[in-house]
Amino acid sequence: MLTLLKFLALLLIIFLLPLTAPAGVGDWTTFTNQNDIRDMILVDQHLWCATNGGVFRYDTTDSSYVQLYNTNGLSSLDARAIEEDQHGNIWVGFADGWLNYRDGATQTWTAINDYLGHAIYDLHATGDSLLVALDIGVSLYDIKRREVKETYKNLGRQIPVETPVSQIFIHGRDIWAATGQGIAHSSFDLANLMAPESWTNYSMTQGIPSNTIRAIISHNDTVFVATDNGIAVYDGQNWRTVNQGLNSLDVLALGMQSGQFYALNSQYIFRWNGAALRWDYATTFIGGLSCFLVTPEENFWAGRKKSSTTQGFVFYSASSQQVREFFAPGPPGNEITCLAVDHNGVLWCGSMNDGVFFYDVKTAGQNWQHLTRQDGLPTNRIESVTIDNQNRKWFGTVGGGVALIDDADNQLNISLFYKPELSGISSDPNYVLITDIGIDRFNNAWILNMSAANNNVIAVYSNLRKWQYFALQQGILSQYVRAIDFDQYDRVWIGSDGGVNVIDYNNTLMDKSDDDYSGTLTTVDGLESNKVKDLAIDLDNIAWIGTELGLNYWNRGNLYYQGGLLSNTVNKIEVDVRNNKWFGTTAGVSVLEPDGVTLIHYNTDNSPIVSDNVTAFGFDQETGRVYIGTTKGLSCLQTPYSRPREDLTQVKAGPNPFILSRDSYFAISNLSDDVSIKFLTENGMVVRQISKQEILGSQAIWDGRNDAGHPVA
Repeated sequence: MLTLLKFLALLLIIFLLPLTAPAGVGDWTTFTNQNDIRDMILVDQHLWCATNGGVFRYDTTDSSYVQLYNTNGLSSLDARAIEEDQHGNIWVGFADGWLNYRDGATQTWTAINDYLGHAIYDLHATGDSLLVALDIGVSLYDIKRREVKETYKNLGRQIPVETPVSQIFIHGRDIWAATGQGIAHSSFDLANLMAPESWTNYSMTQGIPSNTIRAIISHNDTVFVATDNGIAVYDGQNWRTVNQGLNSLDVLALGMQSGQFYALNSQYIFRWNGAALRWDYATTFIGGLSCFLVTPEENFWAGRKKSSTTQGFVFYSASSQQVREFFAPGPPGNEITCLAVDHNGVLWCGSMNDGVFFYDVKTAGQNWQHLTRQDGLPTNRIESVTIDNQNRKWFGTVGGGVALIDDADNQLNISLFYKPELSGISSDPNYVLITDIGIDRFNNAWILNMSAANNNVIAVYSNLRKWQYFALQQGILSQYVRAIDFDQYDRVWIGSDGGVNVIDYNNTLMDKSDDDYSGTLTTVDGLESNKVKDLAIDLDNIAWIGTELGLNYWNRGNLYYQGGLLSNTVNKIEVDVRNNKWFGTTAGVSVLEPDGVTLIHYNTDNSPIVSDNVTAFGFDQETGRVYIGTTKGLSCLQTPYSRPREDLTQVKAGPNPFILSRDSYFAISNLSDDVSIKFLTENGMVVRQISKQEILGSQAIWDGRNDAGHPVA
């Protein structure tokens, strides 16, 4: 127990320093790539962009960014549309139906849930109304009253009820809606827009080149319509196709400035030449385009769709005919496949298609570093990562073998393990698939070489730089090996599509004669399924086995079923330094505490986690941060589960001063094990005691209340 005198002396030492409160337990941080641009507006030299990972504002005068996520203002991340109303409010529509607005006066964000469960594709403000393009039609939202006035689901006789609307354009009193079934046109002068007879439909029958409408724009009596097969123009009576000059007929967007029409496909921006009835190039080649806007000087801001070659946004100068590229800060990709935190607290990420990226949380801003094939990786598809005893990073790749990254002495070197040490698959000898890598306590690297043509599905690179192999014919249950871990007896646990192997090599890696393959677990033994997706051994030597049909655990020779998870489809299992079991599922995160009973759940319904499809975990043992990788980005949760300190010389506390009316908690971090804390008045009366059982890690939290639950005066 921490005695009164020791605690007071400790606080005296701490309070001599300028202290801030440690990161709050339960605080979330979102890290997403924001370079897949869906929509943009320019407001007072600020470029606002709706992206796949939230919203950002770029200041065109000083090149600074303000980035918004679901943890600092927004209620969602997958933003599809952005608009400014006449009051200076910024509106954002999301793929899951959330509608957010930023008050132009207070600069605060408000979430509107009237459209939850539906997808928002476009927003168009007119007066005190906001037209919302939905997956079921068009909705009229009253900006002043903050309420839905009505929703138009039946947009004419030729368009099925509840057809999705991709874009809306308002010209005067006319309303135009773009759908995949043609165009719907009406007027606010009509009494009942909910009636189908109030709408006129136009399709290929009337001369439009395609029923897949991308965009509509109008000026005076001229209406231009962009489709996936070119552009049509309407003069009030007839439609005619005007594709001359376009290098590609899949036109994505239309724009206008001072009566001049512009069109965008994925490669160029075009200017309409009314005299010649053709489209002229307004820009040189750009590529990857998704949306744009035109400045009065006929310069262009354009968003890009994220791909292997393009992302971010560009500025095209008409005078210089030069393209400037811009990229919002953040991780290079959102499809996270694996995570690990190295000995220096640096987070390393593997991704589905964006290679490797890493981030040092101790640096200011989102200073992410990126490694791809151009930097020496064999491929940009990464499957697994682990850190060895020398702080080297081992990455298993899809098709390219193993990449070993050593960044000692601030020099980053990439070494590759490929053929002949590893084997390709039977149908492609050059395709070396690595699904997982484990480092044992001797610093040997165990590499799962899935579907190896030579049947050596487990390759071991020893700490003596020698190779050893374990083959199918020796007893491995399946060539589709997926997960590896080690128990306290140095036995090797392998999860595959055939169940679980437990290999006892008797700590004689180079001697195959005493290897024991007799330990197996399959459905015959009670495994929920033989297809094992991941496994992990906890600090009590209990093996946790995630299958495609549910979770099992093995303890002292017996196999049990573990229920209560958010989903039985377990993607990832990890154990933190405090023996909490973290299960990443297709429905969120379930955490089983060391007591083996208490389950905590995190999903998009009860937390700001970026996605429910969880694929990876990374633990910072020093700080208690848990990084959670998903298919839509990265979340970070501050937990108390950090490594216990050896003594109390590193204890920190704050905030100082602690003012109950202002601060939500007082935190004491860097505690050692078996510590309890007492808070006392000046005359020595105990007002609150925190027992060691209440301290879940190396951090204790006090809410400023006494043991009776009342605020301390």
